[in-house]
Amino acid sequence: MKDCEFFFESKENVEQDGRVILDEYRTHLKDKNTREDINDNELLEKCINIVFEHMKYNRVYIYGIGSSSVVAREFKLRFMRLGLDVDYLAESHSIRMNITRVNQESLVIGISVSGKTEEVIEGLREAKEKGAKTIMLSAARVYEYRSYYDELILIGGLKNLAISDKISPQVPALIVVDILYSHYLNYNNDNKKEKLQMTLEHINYELEE
Repeated sequence: MKDCEFFFESKENVEQDGRVILDEYRTHLKDKNTREDINDNELLEKCINIVFEHMKYNRVYIYGIGSSSVVAREFKLRFMRLGLDVDYLAESHSIRMNITRVNQESLVIGISVSGKTEEVIEGLREAKEKGAKTIMLSAARVYEYRSYYDELILIGGLKNLAISDKISPQVPALIVVDILYSHYLNYNNDNKKEKLQMTLEHINYELEE
């Protein structure tokens, strides 16, 4: 009985916490800087051009450690459905070893919400030195690493985002992945939708009308 009483006594607190989190999401998406960051169409078009170019050649490699590995994996799964040859590396040794596969026809995308993940930053630096194209996704304006990436995609920044103060750090990054995916699916749409349909057929999934 006491457990039940505790549950009902705390119900109001739970509802309040839920409202706080939802308000935080709304604030994030309405924030002027966030909108400008994730709706920089010129930048996104540049990045899609790079992705589209590398679809014709070698693999695309996604680097992400910790919470960013969730985003890296989702990036792989989403774009793999469209026929992109993409792999993701989610721990430091894999990122270090992967440099042997990187060449001038590679695209390397590094994800670091904080902009301080040494393995990801170092992976981008080494990839750049080998002539690969590089893109960085971050909530931080890491211009000090400008020589390591060709493009920086800012995912919008809430205070303390990197330490999951309120919103899970991967959520804003996943929003950017969704935008990139949508742009890519509709960009120079040759046979991407056919490949998507083929993928869905192979996993026995039928899109709802």
